[in-house]
Amino acid sequence: MEVSWQITAVRQDAYAKAHPLVVEEEKPANLRGYYIHPSLFGQPEEKQIEWGSRPQLMRHIREMKENAGSRIRPAESATGDAR
Repeated sequence: MEVSWQITAVRQDAYAKAHPLVVEEEKPANLRGYYIHPSLFGQPEEKQIEWGSRPQLMRHIREMKENAGSRIRPAESATGDAR
């Protein structure tokens, strides 16, 4: 025999009254189509919510990463072979 219980309640304390629970909120227009974790939805990194809220900053960060990656090269051995 399996028994399941569910207890529900409505909070009536001062904090709950001052900060009511919002189950669902409408996204601002500039964030629609962006995700917190875009890879979970098969979307590219540029669909991350930060790209919708701070596109210039995100482009700057991407450029910095690309520039840093181009400056890093593998060390060469005495024979000239890259490691």
